Amino acid sequence: MISVRKAICVALLLMVTAVHAQDLSVTEVRVQSLGEGAADESFVRAYVSVETGQKLDAIQVSRDIRKLLATQRFSDVRVEVEESTGGIALIYIVHTRQRLAEAIRITGGKHLKAEKIRDLLEIERGDRVDETSLAVAGRKVADKYREDGYPFIKLDWSIDPVADDEGTAIVNLVVDEGKRVALRGTTFTGNQNVSPRSLRRVVGGLAWWNPMRLFGRRKPGQDQLELDKDAIRLAYLERGFLDVTIGEPRQVVSKSGRYTVEFPVNEGDRYELGDVFFAGVTLFKESELERQVTITPGKSVSVIELQRSAQNVRSYYTSQGYLRTTVRQALSCRKSGESGEGVVDITYTVSEGSLTHVRNIFIRGNRVTKEKVIRRELAIYPGEELDERSLRKSERRLRNLGYFANVTTHTEETPKLDEYDLAFEVEEQRTGTFMIGGGFSSIENLVGFIEVTEGNFDIGSWPPKGAGQKLKLRGQFGGQTTVYELSFVEPWFRDKKLSVGFDLYSTKKRYTDYDLERTGGRIRVGKPLRTPFFSRADITYTLEDVHAVETDTNVYFMTDESGLAMTNTYSFESQSGLNSSLSLRLTHEARDSFFFPTRGKRVVANGQVSGGILGGDLAVYELGLKGEQYFPMWRDHVVALRGLVRVVDDYDDTDVQLSYRMFPGGGRSIRGFEYRDVGPKVINTNSGSYRAVGGKTMITGTAEYIVPVVEKIRLAAFADTGNAWEDAYEVSFDRMATSAGVELRFDIPQFPIRINYSWILGKDSEATDEQRWGFWLGSGF
Repeated sequence: MISVRKAICVALLLMVTAVHAQDLSVTEVRVQSLGEGAADESFVRAYVSVETGQKLDAIQVSRDIRKLLATQRFSDVRVEVEESTGGIALIYIVHTRQRLAEAIRITGGKHLKAEKIRDLLEIERGDRVDETSLAVAGRKVADKYREDGYPFIKLDWSIDPVADDEGTAIVNLVVDEGKRVALRGTTFTGNQNVSPRSLRRVVGGLAWWNPMRLFGRRKPGQDQLELDKDAIRLAYLERGFLDVTIGEPRQVVSKSGRYTVEFPVNEGDRYELGDVFFAGVTLFKESELERQVTITPGKSVSVIELQRSAQNVRSYYTSQGYLRTTVRQALSCRKSGESGEGVVDITYTVSEGSLTHVRNIFIRGNRVTKEKVIRRELAIYPGEELDERSLRKSERRLRNLGYFANVTTHTEETPKLDEYDLAFEVEEQRTGTFMIGGGFSSIENLVGFIEVTEGNFDIGSWPPKGAGQKLKLRGQFGGQTTVYELSFVEPWFRDKKLSVGFDLYSTKKRYTDYDLERTGGRIRVGKPLRTPFFSRADITYTLEDVHAVETDTNVYFMTDESGLAMTNTYSFESQSGLNSSLSLRLTHEARDSFFFPTRGKRVVANGQVSGGILGGDLAVYELGLKGEQYFPMWRDHVVALRGLVRVVDDYDDTDVQLSYRMFPGGGRSIRGFEYRDVGPKVINTNSGSYRAVGGKTMITGTAEYIVPVVEKIRLAAFADTGNAWEDAYEVSFDRMATSAGVELRFDIPQFPIRINYSWILGKDSEATDEQRWGFWLGSGF
């Protein structure tokens, strides 16, 4: 780079000379070699285009210099001009690089082996070297040492020509590693308005709570220090210090050997927002655009918020179809007359463009998925205004299908300025899985399973893929549960927004006092709704044979809320019957992702009735309401709130069977408690053991703070509470099962894993068993 700069300077000087010597010709071209090895004059002349007898052309000379430097044979090339009879002489002075006669000789290094250092240098025998190239190559070695805790590394180079072989040299590298020290802290000078703790948070790498700190430490290499400077400056810009400058960091070692990095900060003035102006606005009221500005006058100016506000203004236009709109912001700084503080007035200049429409929509990248499967999910159509809200909604729908690893859109110009072609680019991913193996959970202990799923099935073609249908075959064999299941869903029946599906299943669950068996099937029909709140309705008809088989003939006594005082007798009787039921589920879906949401909400209201005109042996009904709300926080953190209310009761004076009662507790409802052990209980007076018998009313609630650790791994702090009550519509908040804990989540597609530990904060009954550790496979709530 230095040599190139020299060449440019020489060329400029020659141009000046040429202006004053336009009638002078080049009478002689000479080559002069500097350095240990003499240059091949014929090689140099092969790249020199200037000939004797022609007039001096500075551009031509500059081009020759560049070509010679590009050969990598010379570390420096310059041209000198001498006056001669009848004109001028040009002297091309070249400094030749020498060839490396043997591998670089390395001494002094202990932490890195010589071979490792040579790999980092990437200089081999026969390569041309000089002091500049060696210094550049040595940066990688120095950075590696600094990353490994050697901040005071020094490299001393020497180039010794070989006497018997002109043009070659031996290179010696002496490594002075210095003392190995660990980075123990980061300090700051000049920071009067931002605390050191806040600044360390932006440069300290992983937070103290992040378990990945156990697997690595911060590496204070030069690249990292530059990133830290940028992070500190951004932290100040977010707080309104628009003139802040960050000096070069200093590495400081105390007498005790404590190694710290010190960042000098010159904060400058803090600026507050003054007036906001708009220029070029004709299509909308300025009051509408003012609502897009997220900073209020009198508050500290955040550069991030200013940029976000400009983007919000543009998004307002593009959401109305004015895609060509651009927004520029201009800051005007002044001093406040009252306080003397800095004030920033901002002007958003809007170039509104024209209303644009969609001409054609192209789908690209779909090798397996049928084009109609993609087009039917779009919320934008040819001929419509190019509304970015509909565009983003279409992208979100396609991502939530689970067929594509990536979905992007871009516009393509057409002959008309107010029309665009719209292209959706999709990158397909695997949609089918075949899993066979075993696992362990805190409920089932050992579990064996086999499962085949295809989320993009096509029952009408071979190979059966690409139509967007969903198929699942599953068998599970555990210590407590046996499951056989076949499910199929056609989400667009006869190419209409009507989903039709069915399930066939046989399950057997073994509990302490009885076994519960279900065999039957369901038919499901669902359709999107256009209502002010609910966006989808699903109707399900279920016909199943239900058996609750008694395995314990002992007589139990019901207990009161304390779980200690006994009331009336109770026994687990064998119960059988045919269940014929119809259910309706209404859903409001506004989450950004079905699988791992970070914002938005979901509300599900459902009702189910069995028996009556539907036939069967059971006469019960159920009502339920479930809600989820997700709030995005800083650095991709998420706050999640969830709640569930359910009631089940009979309507023909027969008691609700065990198979329909509700048993909270465990990893999918109230963590920290034994699975299905929260709620009403009975006691065996002979053994003193307690058994949960389920409730007809249940309420549960969860609050979580979720933090991403690395890709597909998250950590959550949670609090769960809830209970179940013996009678329908009976609710008492005096004794609630409440816990708090932490949970590690592995977000593996189709096979998420959760491991949690809980602390008990309160019990619904002294007889409720605890289970501090929890392990779950599959989705949660």
